[in-house]
Amino acid sequence: MKKTILYYLLPYVFYLMPFLGCAQSFQWIKDGGSAENLGSNDYEQVYSIATDSQKNVYVLSKVGMSNLNVDGNPKTNYDNPSSFPTDIVLASFSCDGTYRWSKIIGGSGTENISSVQVDSQDNVYVAGRIASCDNGSVSQPYPGRIENDYTFSNASNACSLIFLAKFDINGVFQYIKRPQLPTTSSNAITYTASFNFQIQDDILYWFVWLPPGTYADGAFTNSTSETHAPYVLKYNLDGSFIEATQLGNIQGIFSIIVNYYRNPNNGFYYMTFAKTSSTTFTINGQPVVNAAALVCYDNNGNLLWKRENTQAMAGSLVIYSLDFDPQNNIYIGGKIAGAAIDSFMGFTASFSSPAFVMKLDATADNLLWASHHSTVATSGYGALVYNGNEIAFTGWCAGTNFTWGTQSIYVTATNEGQDVLLARFDSTTGSCLSLHNITSTVGSTDRGTAITVDASGDYLVGGGFAALIYDTNGNSVTNEGGTTDFFIAKFATEPCSPLSNETFETNTIKVYPNPARNVLTVAINENANYELYTITGQLVKQGKLTTIDNTIAVQDLSKGYYLLRIGNENGNWQSIKVLKE
Repeated sequence: MKKTILYYLLPYVFYLMPFLGCAQSFQWIKDGGSAENLGSNDYEQVYSIATDSQKNVYVLSKVGMSNLNVDGNPKTNYDNPSSFPTDIVLASFSCDGTYRWSKIIGGSGTENISSVQVDSQDNVYVAGRIASCDNGSVSQPYPGRIENDYTFSNASNACSLIFLAKFDINGVFQYIKRPQLPTTSSNAITYTASFNFQIQDDILYWFVWLPPGTYADGAFTNSTSETHAPYVLKYNLDGSFIEATQLGNIQGIFSIIVNYYRNPNNGFYYMTFAKTSSTTFTINGQPVVNAAALVCYDNNGNLLWKRENTQAMAGSLVIYSLDFDPQNNIYIGGKIAGAAIDSFMGFTASFSSPAFVMKLDATADNLLWASHHSTVATSGYGALVYNGNEIAFTGWCAGTNFTWGTQSIYVTATNEGQDVLLARFDSTTGSCLSLHNITSTVGSTDRGTAITVDASGDYLVGGGFAALIYDTNGNSVTNEGGTTDFFIAKFATEPCSPLSNETFETNTIKVYPNPARNVLTVAINENANYELYTITGQLVKQGKLTTIDNTIAVQDLSKGYYLLRIGNENGNWQSIKVLKE
């Protein structure tokens, strides 16, 4: 009797039933921070999250000095205690929330560590800028350092602030790269900046602004006349420099919030900015008139297009984050001025300053959909991530009937503070799928500021909280006493869902990388056929593999789990679960 594909899928469907049928919720929550008040513009809150193939979690947050700890583990702040002492913590937790390790990065002044990233071998990277050079009054005796691994030597006439550091999965320091050759403190401090940092297909992309000079041990020279020239620096995993690509040019006064992104599907670069005052500047000679914009460059750094909002008032539009799908559509999370004051891509809001999510086509010529909540104003913080068939957004929510689209939840009574928000949307239609909050004490001011997806497709949400917050299982974390502490929470069906191949009938098929972004390679020693199915039994790809041509292109598939079946010429089939990221 001929068996249908459902016959072969039944063991996997039953295995995956808990994940498909059980409600997702916040399973665990961890925190860290100090009793310090860091000032009006600094908060202890997560601003970058990464996960590895084992679903370990890595977070970055600013932290103060007094009673500093991560999940109860005491840490040392290296800043000057006479000022607002602000350092950066890189902290790691296992998939069930167990504390693994942490590093404090800092010294005198305020550091800017752009983001944390993980490569295919589960090594961990951070890139950013240390605060200052040694001038006898600022840095000494508080030089920049990476805990006990590395100390920055920065004489005032031989200063180099931007750096890229690598650690292994267990936090063991591997190397540091400091591409700026020693220069004056004025050049290094005033004209050098570090922005986002990403790893895609095991290439490191680091977005920086650089003054004129020679970089990467003489590998390239920035000879432009601008005081700030935007570049993306590219490295191999071993730290060897590949090349630098200039992303157009900018001129003017830079009182703006800037970030950069690379679309892994087409290799294009994107810049977002929002003015914080009446700044005047140009991009490739084009005046920037209004308060914010989305800018696109091709993979050679040539300006392709610029999309501005319609309001010149600073702060009327803020873009929190971008993400992209395999069709190069662009997803944006942000905040827009209400009362129809501002418009972006034809989208406006009558409600007071709501958070929004939107989808643009690949060239940003067409708004495909946009959505904002209809109750309670936003606080100016948030983040968004693309996850195959859905988009997830984190920010904050409050009130007895917080509503987004057709979904609504009770959060707090009137004037009783705010909770962390996780909102999920259909990536095709933009309809709101569900709303979730992290419960807190009455009057607490809490917010989600970063979000990512792990190898099981579960969400990790990070942010800041003011008093005490709870997860679904009744676990709670308490602020040390400052304005906020940082937290990281997992939204899933269980604290640490299984992932390994051992949960299936066989693990004799060797597939790498798994998770995969663009290509799956199957290790075979004879010709074979393959079939690739969704977990619901839909055939999405099939073909033949040989010992020479043994790869399967998956870049056009949505993120999520698939079942890969491999059959030899004798009709013997084996199956393995793979993850498209």
